[in-house]
Amino acid sequence: MKKRVISLCIVFMLVLSIGISYGVKVRVSLKLNDAFIESDEPNILIDNTTFLVARSLVNALGNTIEWNNAEKKVTIMTDEKKVEFIMDKDLVYVNDQVIPIEKKPFIKNGRTYIPLRIVAEHLGCKVEFIQDTYTVLLTKENVQGVERDEHTPEYTEEDLKWLSKIVEVESSDNDQEMKLAIANVVNNRVKSDRFPNTVKGVIFEVNSHVQFPPAHKNSFGSIQPSLYSKIASKNALEGENNIGEALFFNNQPFKSKSDDLIETINGEYFYE
Repeated sequence: MKKRVISLCIVFMLVLSIGISYGVKVRVSLKLNDAFIESDEPNILIDNTTFLVARSLVNALGNTIEWNNAEKKVTIMTDEKKVEFIMDKDLVYVNDQVIPIEKKPFIKNGRTYIPLRIVAEHLGCKVEFIQDTYTVLLTKENVQGVERDEHTPEYTEEDLKWLSKIVEVESSDNDQEMKLAIANVVNNRVKSDRFPNTVKGVIFEVNSHVQFPPAHKNSFGSIQPSLYSKIASKNALEGENNIGEALFFNNQPFKSKSDDLIETINGEYFYE
Protein backbone atom coordinates (compact mmCIF):
# COMPACT_ATOMS: atom_id res chain seq x y z
CA MET A 1 0.00 0.00 0.00
CA LYS A 2 2.83 2.39 0.87
CA LYS A 3 4.53 1.77 -2.49
CA ARG A 4 1.23 2.43 -4.30
CA VAL A 5 0.80 5.78 -2.50
CA ILE A 6 4.35 6.79 -3.36
CA SER A 7 3.79 5.83 -7.00
CA LEU A 8 0.61 7.92 -7.20
CA CYS A 9 2.40 10.90 -5.68
CA ILE A 10 5.13 10.60 -8.30
CA VAL A 11 2.51 10.49 -11.05
CA PHE A 12 0.85 13.63 -9.71
CA MET A 13 4.17 15.48 -9.52
CA LEU A 14 5.03 14.50 -13.09
CA VAL A 15 1.63 15.50 -14.43
CA LEU A 16 1.70 18.83 -12.67
CA SER A 17 5.30 19.63 -13.64
CA ILE A 18 5.05 19.08 -17.39
CA GLY A 19 2.31 21.56 -18.08
CA ILE A 20 2.61 24.99 -19.60
CA SER A 21 2.15 28.16 -17.61
CA TYR A 22 1.21 31.68 -18.63
CA GLY A 23 -2.36 30.79 -19.55
CA VAL A 24 -1.62 28.65 -22.63
CA LYS A 25 -4.37 26.08 -22.99
CA VAL A 26 -3.65 22.63 -24.39
CA ARG A 27 -6.24 20.22 -25.72
CA VAL A 28 -5.65 16.88 -24.00
CA SER A 29 -6.71 13.50 -25.37
CA LEU A 30 -8.21 10.99 -22.94
CA LYS A 31 -7.85 7.22 -23.19
CA LEU A 32 -9.42 4.65 -20.88
CA ASN A 33 -7.96 1.14 -21.11
CA ASP A 34 -6.43 2.04 -24.52
CA ALA A 35 -9.68 3.41 -26.03
CA PHE A 36 -10.06 7.10 -26.82
CA ILE A 37 -12.99 8.68 -24.99
CA GLU A 38 -14.98 11.31 -26.87
CA SER A 39 -16.44 14.44 -25.32
CA ASP A 40 -18.29 17.35 -26.87
CA GLU A 41 -15.86 19.80 -25.25
CA PRO A 42 -12.08 19.27 -25.08
CA ASN A 43 -10.14 18.17 -22.03
CA ILE A 44 -7.58 20.88 -21.33
CA LEU A 45 -4.27 21.54 -19.61
CA ILE A 46 -4.18 24.96 -17.93
CA ASP A 47 -1.24 26.30 -15.94
CA ASN A 48 0.23 22.90 -15.10
CA THR A 49 -3.06 21.16 -14.27
CA THR A 50 -5.02 18.79 -16.48
CA PHE A 51 -8.80 19.22 -16.33
CA LEU A 52 -11.14 16.53 -17.65
CA VAL A 53 -14.75 16.87 -18.77
CA ALA A 54 -16.54 15.28 -15.83
CA ARG A 55 -19.58 13.74 -17.53
CA SER A 56 -17.65 12.08 -20.35
CA LEU A 57 -15.19 10.58 -17.91
CA VAL A 58 -17.80 9.40 -15.39
CA ASN A 59 -19.97 7.82 -18.09
CA ALA A 60 -16.96 6.00 -19.51
CA LEU A 61 -16.19 4.55 -16.08
CA GLY A 62 -19.76 3.32 -15.66
CA ASN A 63 -20.46 5.58 -12.68
CA THR A 64 -23.32 8.04 -12.27
CA ILE A 65 -23.19 11.82 -12.18
CA GLU A 66 -25.76 14.39 -11.07
CA TRP A 67 -25.86 18.18 -11.38
CA ASN A 68 -27.49 20.45 -8.82
CA ASN A 69 -27.92 23.80 -10.53
CA ALA A 70 -29.08 25.65 -7.42
CA GLU A 71 -25.94 24.71 -5.49
CA LYS A 72 -23.65 24.54 -8.55
CA LYS A 73 -22.70 21.08 -7.34
CA VAL A 74 -21.70 17.90 -9.14
CA THR A 75 -22.15 14.54 -7.42
CA ILE A 76 -20.38 11.44 -8.69
CA MET A 77 -21.49 8.06 -7.36
CA THR A 78 -19.25 4.99 -7.53
CA ASP A 79 -19.76 1.60 -5.90
CA GLU A 80 -17.74 2.76 -2.91
CA LYS A 81 -17.86 6.55 -2.79
CA LYS A 82 -19.93 9.65 -3.16
CA VAL A 83 -17.72 12.46 -4.48
CA GLU A 84 -19.12 15.99 -4.55
CA PHE A 85 -17.66 19.15 -6.08
CA ILE A 86 -18.93 22.70 -5.80
CA MET A 87 -17.88 24.86 -8.71
CA ASP A 88 -15.01 27.27 -8.05
CA LYS A 89 -14.54 25.94 -4.52
CA ASP A 90 -11.19 24.55 -3.36
CA LEU A 91 -12.64 21.53 -1.60
CA VAL A 92 -14.27 18.21 -2.39
CA TYR A 93 -16.64 16.08 -0.29
CA VAL A 94 -15.80 12.36 -0.27
CA ASN A 95 -18.40 10.34 1.64
CA ASP A 96 -19.22 13.60 3.45
CA GLN A 97 -15.60 14.13 4.50
CA VAL A 98 -14.31 17.56 3.47
CA ILE A 99 -10.98 17.45 1.64
CA PRO A 100 -9.16 20.62 0.49
CA ILE A 101 -7.93 20.66 -3.10
CA GLU A 102 -5.45 22.99 -4.82
CA LYS A 103 -7.21 23.34 -8.18
CA LYS A 104 -10.88 24.28 -8.34
CA PRO A 105 -13.41 22.62 -10.66
CA PHE A 106 -15.13 25.00 -13.03
CA ILE A 107 -17.74 25.29 -15.76
CA LYS A 108 -16.80 26.12 -19.35
CA ASN A 109 -19.17 26.07 -22.32
CA GLY A 110 -21.77 24.31 -20.19
CA ARG A 111 -19.45 21.49 -19.13
CA THR A 112 -18.02 20.74 -15.70
CA TYR A 113 -14.25 20.29 -15.53
CA ILE A 114 -12.50 18.45 -12.70
CA PRO A 115 -8.75 18.20 -11.97
CA LEU A 116 -6.98 15.03 -13.03
CA ARG A 117 -5.67 14.43 -9.53
CA ILE A 118 -9.25 13.88 -8.32
CA VAL A 119 -9.65 11.12 -10.90
CA ALA A 120 -6.72 9.14 -9.59
CA GLU A 121 -7.44 9.67 -5.91
CA HIS A 122 -11.19 9.13 -5.79
CA LEU A 123 -12.39 7.35 -8.94
CA GLY A 124 -9.96 4.46 -8.71
CA CYS A 125 -7.93 4.99 -11.89
CA LYS A 126 -4.25 4.62 -12.54
CA VAL A 127 -2.89 7.60 -14.47
CA GLU A 128 -0.14 8.11 -17.01
CA PHE A 129 0.51 11.31 -18.94
CA ILE A 130 2.17 11.13 -22.39
CA GLN A 131 3.79 14.51 -22.89
CA ASP A 132 4.74 14.05 -26.55
CA THR A 133 1.09 13.72 -27.54
CA TYR A 134 -0.61 15.39 -24.57
CA THR A 135 -2.62 12.28 -23.82
CA VAL A 136 -3.91 11.07 -20.46
CA LEU A 137 -3.95 7.29 -20.17
CA LEU A 138 -6.33 5.93 -17.55
CA THR A 139 -6.52 2.29 -16.60
CA LYS A 140 -9.15 0.67 -14.42
CA GLU A 141 -10.26 -2.90 -14.01
CA ASN A 142 -13.84 -4.14 -14.21
CA VAL A 143 -15.22 -1.57 -16.65
CA GLN A 144 -15.83 -4.10 -19.43
CA GLY A 145 -19.26 -3.93 -20.95
CA VAL A 146 -19.85 -0.30 -20.00
CA GLU A 147 -21.29 1.70 -22.87
CA ARG A 148 -19.09 4.70 -23.62
CA ASP A 149 -18.49 7.20 -26.40
CA GLU A 150 -15.27 5.87 -27.89
CA HIS A 151 -13.75 7.34 -31.02
CA THR A 152 -10.74 7.19 -33.32
CA PRO A 153 -8.93 10.52 -33.82
CA GLU A 154 -8.69 11.82 -37.37
CA TYR A 155 -4.92 12.18 -36.97
CA THR A 156 -2.11 9.90 -35.82
CA GLU A 157 0.87 10.30 -33.51
CA GLU A 158 2.99 10.35 -36.67
CA ASP A 159 1.00 13.36 -37.93
CA LEU A 160 1.60 15.18 -34.67
CA LYS A 161 5.31 14.41 -34.73
CA TRP A 162 5.94 15.81 -38.22
CA LEU A 163 3.61 18.74 -37.79
CA SER A 164 5.38 19.77 -34.56
CA LYS A 165 8.75 19.65 -36.33
CA ILE A 166 7.69 21.88 -39.23
CA VAL A 167 5.96 24.32 -36.90
CA GLU A 168 9.15 24.53 -34.85
CA VAL A 169 11.44 25.41 -37.76
CA GLU A 170 8.99 27.66 -39.62
CA SER A 171 7.92 29.69 -36.59
CA SER A 172 11.19 29.81 -34.65
CA ASP A 173 10.59 31.77 -31.42
CA ASN A 174 7.31 33.27 -32.59
CA ASP A 175 4.18 33.27 -30.45
CA GLN A 176 1.38 30.71 -30.28
CA GLU A 177 -0.77 32.57 -32.80
CA MET A 178 1.91 32.18 -35.47
CA LYS A 179 2.59 28.55 -34.59
CA LEU A 180 -1.10 27.69 -34.71
CA ALA A 181 -1.52 29.43 -38.07
CA ILE A 182 1.38 27.50 -39.64
CA ALA A 183 0.02 24.22 -38.29
CA ASN A 184 -3.33 25.00 -39.87
CA VAL A 185 -1.81 25.77 -43.26
CA VAL A 186 -0.50 22.19 -43.24
CA ASN A 187 -3.89 20.84 -42.12
CA ASN A 188 -5.69 22.85 -44.81
CA ARG A 189 -3.41 21.41 -47.47
CA VAL A 190 -4.09 17.87 -46.24
CA LYS A 191 -7.82 18.54 -46.74
CA SER A 192 -7.34 20.14 -50.17
CA ASP A 193 -7.40 18.16 -53.43
CA ARG A 194 -4.45 20.24 -54.62
CA PHE A 195 -1.97 18.67 -52.21
CA PRO A 196 -1.06 15.29 -50.68
CA ASN A 197 -3.59 13.92 -48.20
CA THR A 198 -1.22 13.31 -45.28
CA VAL A 199 0.70 15.66 -43.00
CA LYS A 200 4.04 14.11 -43.91
CA GLY A 201 3.18 14.15 -47.61
CA VAL A 202 2.35 17.87 -47.49
CA ILE A 203 5.51 18.76 -45.58
CA PHE A 204 7.84 16.87 -47.94
CA GLU A 205 6.05 17.68 -51.19
CA VAL A 206 8.32 18.64 -54.12
CA ASN A 207 6.02 18.14 -57.14
CA SER A 208 4.57 21.66 -57.01
CA HIS A 209 5.44 24.79 -55.02
CA VAL A 210 7.75 23.87 -52.13
CA GLN A 211 6.18 25.62 -49.15
CA PHE A 212 8.49 24.04 -46.57
CA PRO A 213 12.18 24.21 -47.62
CA PRO A 214 13.49 23.38 -44.10
CA ALA A 215 11.93 19.92 -44.41
CA HIS A 216 14.41 19.08 -47.17
CA LYS A 217 17.49 19.68 -45.06
CA ASN A 218 19.33 16.70 -43.58
CA SER A 219 18.92 18.09 -40.08
CA PHE A 220 15.11 18.24 -40.22
CA GLY A 221 14.53 14.70 -39.00
CA SER A 222 16.46 15.34 -35.79
CA ILE A 223 14.58 18.53 -34.89
CA GLN A 224 13.26 18.46 -31.31
CA PRO A 225 10.12 20.63 -31.18
CA SER A 226 9.52 22.85 -28.19
CA LEU A 227 6.52 22.23 -25.96
CA TYR A 228 4.88 25.29 -27.49
CA SER A 229 5.23 23.91 -31.03
CA LYS A 230 3.73 20.62 -29.85
CA ILE A 231 0.88 22.47 -28.20
CA ALA A 232 0.06 24.51 -31.31
CA SER A 233 0.20 21.40 -33.48
CA LYS A 234 -1.96 19.37 -31.11
CA ASN A 235 -4.53 22.15 -30.85
CA ALA A 236 -4.65 22.54 -34.62
CA LEU A 237 -5.15 18.82 -35.16
CA GLU A 238 -7.93 18.94 -32.56
CA GLY A 239 -9.77 21.55 -34.63
CA GLU A 240 -8.58 24.93 -33.35
CA ASN A 241 -8.15 27.18 -36.40
CA ASN A 242 -7.11 30.84 -36.40
CA ILE A 243 -6.35 31.25 -40.11
CA GLY A 244 -9.42 29.99 -41.96
CA GLU A 245 -8.67 28.17 -45.24
CA ALA A 246 -5.15 29.55 -45.79
CA LEU A 247 -2.96 27.34 -47.96
CA PHE A 248 0.16 29.52 -48.27
CA PHE A 249 2.30 31.80 -46.16
CA ASN A 250 5.39 33.89 -46.82
CA ASN A 251 7.48 36.55 -45.09
CA GLN A 252 7.05 38.81 -48.11
CA PRO A 253 3.74 39.73 -49.78
CA PHE A 254 2.78 37.86 -52.98
CA LYS A 255 1.83 40.56 -55.50
CA SER A 256 0.01 37.98 -57.62
CA LYS A 257 -2.14 36.88 -54.66
CA SER A 258 -3.04 40.24 -53.12
CA ASP A 259 -6.75 39.45 -53.48
CA ASP A 260 -6.28 36.17 -51.60
CA LEU A 261 -4.66 37.64 -48.49
CA ILE A 262 -6.40 36.37 -45.33
CA GLU A 263 -4.28 37.86 -42.58
CA THR A 264 -0.82 39.07 -41.62
CA ILE A 265 0.58 37.63 -38.38
CA ASN A 266 3.86 38.96 -37.00
CA GLY A 267 5.08 39.92 -40.47
CA GLU A 268 4.03 36.64 -42.10
CA TYR A 269 1.46 36.81 -44.91
CA PHE A 270 -1.19 34.08 -45.09
CA TYR A 271 -3.11 33.46 -48.34
CA GLU A 272 -5.88 31.25 -49.67
